[in-house]
Amino acid sequence: MVLQAMEIRIPKSKTDQEGRGHTVRLARGQVPASCPVRALQDWLAAAGIAEGWVFRRVNPGGKLGSENALSEKTVTRTIKGL
Repeated sequence: MVLQAMEIRIPKSKTDQEGRGHTVRLARGQVPASCPVRALQDWLAAAGIAEGWVFRRVNPGGKLGSENALSEKTVTRTIKGL
């Protein structure tokens, strides 16, 4: 199925002082190689994710966690390392 856009729920963020969360809408890109909707669909399919956290912990054996999201510290450390 080809989605034209995708909505993602962000449950909390640094700027969300009340903890209400918000929804972000991703529009389909014109170039398939850089389309955020396509990239997210590909990741969800490859990881076998149907619900829950999009970015999850991966154990040393390479197995994807099912319950724990990546922490902001892990994301920051990963981006700085790249």
